[in-house]
Amino acid sequence: MSQHPQQLPPGAPAATQVPAGYGAGYVDQKALLAQRIGPLADPLDRVVARLWDTLHAMLRFLPLYLLGGILLVVGASMSGEADGSTTGTILMALGALLMGAAVVWLAAFSIWNSFLRAGRTGQTLGRQKVGIAVVGTETGRPIGAGQMFVRLFLNSLANNVMYLGWLWMLWDERGQTLGEKATSCHVVKVTRPVDPANPTPPGLLR
Repeated sequence: MSQHPQQLPPGAPAATQVPAGYGAGYVDQKALLAQRIGPLADPLDRVVARLWDTLHAMLRFLPLYLLGGILLVVGASMSGEADGSTTGTILMALGALLMGAAVVWLAAFSIWNSFLRAGRTGQTLGRQKVGIAVVGTETGRPIGAGQMFVRLFLNSLANNVMYLGWLWMLWDERGQTLGEKATSCHVVKVTRPVDPANPTPPGLLR
């Protein structure tokens, strides 16, 4: 008896069509998600966003830290001289203070950018530059600082095993990292910067 291709009902989304070589039960998860919450971000976009975030952090951290290091070295060299011990000690103390302040500033910026800002808008500074955002799979909205922390913590934990936390998205049918699976979120493309007063990324589920 002849077999006829399964016909889709009228109005069925194109994402449910079965590609050649797959069974009749195949569902293109990424295409379905794109219809619901927006097109998923490419892995390269996510890497570039991470690089931008690293650059933002280093531009805030390195100048103050390097200045402190220079003062520390100069002070240490002066402290060995008979007439420069007091000045050298002061410079060393100031250098150590600046270096400590740089570390605190870096930590504060990272918390604000990675959790508070990203949790409220879905975007870090780097993600805004690239045009991507982290949103909840069911809501299409930012997931909050707490869930953003859990996402990053679980990814970092899994990265201890051959960077599995981040590499997982390369073969996952839904394009998620392990941390994103645990927190039910996705990284999607957005067409314009997210307005903090209306943090739902444009074009997504409302």
